[in-house]
This record gives sequence, structure tokens and C-alpha cells, in this order.
Amino acid sequence: MGDGYIKRIHVDNQKLRRGDPDPITIQTSAGSIKVTEVYIHGPSTFIYRPEYPMAGGARLWVETTALVTFP
Repeated sequence: MGDGYIKRIHVDNQKLRRGDPDPITIQTSAGSIKVTEVYIHGPSTFIYRPEYPMAGGARLWVETTALVTFP
């Protein structure tokens, strides 16, 4: 996923608890991708906002505009 676009990466706790594959979600303006591994090739920031969670309910996520790749 290319540079410059905001990517938000979080763990889907429900999938993690069930043992489902692909518990990591990468969200972009183009949609969501479910993966098992993600590589961030540049600066990133962990954000914890319990009072303002993401639309899916995530309260902790990584945000980056760097290149993101996954196997």
C-alpha cells in the first residue's frame, strides 16, 4: 500500500479470541484489508483514544502514512 495515504492498523479482538485467521485490519480510504502480518516501512504512531474509538470500536491503533506491506 503506497506512501502518503493514511493507514490505520488494529487488531480485531473478537477474531483474536476465536482464533480466526487474519486478525489484523489495515483500514484506508479505499477499504479494509485483513492480514496476519504487516510491515510498516517508516514512521508510525500508536494512538489510544478510549473516549473516541474508531468506527469499528478499536480504542488502540497504529496510524501511518508510510509504505505498508504484507505477505
